[in-house]
Amino acid sequence: MFLIIGYHNEKAIEHFVKVLAEQKQADADKYHFLNLSDVETAADVQVSYDADDLLVKIDDRQFDFTNYHAIYARCLYQAPADKAHVLKMVNFIFLMHNYLEFCDKVVVNRPCAGNSNYTKLHHVTKLQAYGFSVPETYIFGSGTRAKQVMQPNGDWISKGTSSIRTRAVELDEKLYAELYQLTHVPSLFQRHIRGYDVRLHLLGSQPLALKIESPNVDYRYNTTGNQYQRVDIPPDLLKKCIDYCREEELLFAGIDFKVTPTGEWVMLEINNTPGYNFFDTRMNYAISMALFDFLSQTHDQLAPFRREPAATKTFIPPERRTMS
Repeated sequence: MFLIIGYHNEKAIEHFVKVLAEQKQADADKYHFLNLSDVETAADVQVSYDADDLLVKIDDRQFDFTNYHAIYARCLYQAPADKAHVLKMVNFIFLMHNYLEFCDKVVVNRPCAGNSNYTKLHHVTKLQAYGFSVPETYIFGSGTRAKQVMQPNGDWISKGTSSIRTRAVELDEKLYAELYQLTHVPSLFQRHIRGYDVRLHLLGSQPLALKIESPNVDYRYNTTGNQYQRVDIPPDLLKKCIDYCREEELLFAGIDFKVTPTGEWVMLEINNTPGYNFFDTRMNYAISMALFDFLSQTHDQLAPFRREPAATKTFIPPERRTMS
């Protein structure tokens, strides 16, 4: 049995739970869902840890972690509607993060897996050092310096500096005129790579890739004119992706490429908490089905993806903790 942890209204969790309810009705006994929204509204929340494993009680529901051999977790904090619940949610998610980081179960993904993605410039530098082809990338905090490198000629785009999702936009005349504000808001700029997009979802060593041809700079926000097609990844590149993700303990990754007209595969990033629902709906739910099959494997089948528990378990309170 496996456990899903997340908010019921977070897009990827909502999508996965819905697909399982529709496509895997006969297998409903193979998983439980710990809804973080229930933690927020519950009158009584208790977390305890003994020699066996974690035990979470949310009102009249109980989650005994000894029952789970794998966990799919998206413990992404959402500010509670009632501010009185902020401390409770911060504490609960903190405990979950610590448990998920150090437990001996298969976790998709551990909180610190692939965490270079939290800072895009560092992430691109790390990917380049590993041998991937990446775009020329800068963070500028000076409009004068930025104008020495870039012109509003379609060769540059701007995007967020962190892992928080933002829209990629072209450096046009209007944005170029605003570069003086970089002294207050340093921003990331990247060489605009021409060609089509490929999103590879890598689950263990299983590739699920989608080619996206779009007239738009960021195909996610304006889907008009987009065309989608399943695609294979060049074997050598796929092996490099698998090796990198294994080293980073990324059991499930969303990898973004641009493929140039000359056939060069340029890596944009490796997402460590992939919001995959956009792609899954265009792949007949192949990603959700693969994720379910992966998490449903037996203890022995998952052995290659398991790691030894930490030497100490100070990350879990030895006594019962109430978070009402």
